[in-house]
Amino acid sequence: MTYRDQRLRAARDFAAVYAKGRPVRSDSLIVRAVSSERDVSRFGFTTAKALGNAVLRNRLRRRLKAAVSSFGVAGGWDVVINVRRGAVNQDYEGLREQLRKLLDRANVPVNAMNGPQTT
Repeated sequence: MTYRDQRLRAARDFAAVYAKGRPVRSDSLIVRAVSSERDVSRFGFTTAKALGNAVLRNRLRRRLKAAVSSFGVAGGWDVVINVRRGAVNQDYEGLREQLRKLLDRANVPVNAMNGPQTT
């Protein structure tokens, strides 16, 4: 996920997903997703300062971005992924598997391909 048009960045875009998206939870993540009219799916990531220092929060975001990139997500979705305290002790594979399950529960079409295994 490296393209600018695949990121949720504006506050109004996040607010729209929060308003319309039903939260799907695990001990590490909360996923909210809404369908959109766009050709690509856009993803936004949030990490609270309570999780730890900036290094830790950025590492969690990088791992989740790599996990999203490893999936073949169909276009037309806006997704916000909130990181919870349980994610701090998770490795990449654990986060990736939880994210895949949550996207399935949120009815976001995912093709779980083997992607990057590091970060």
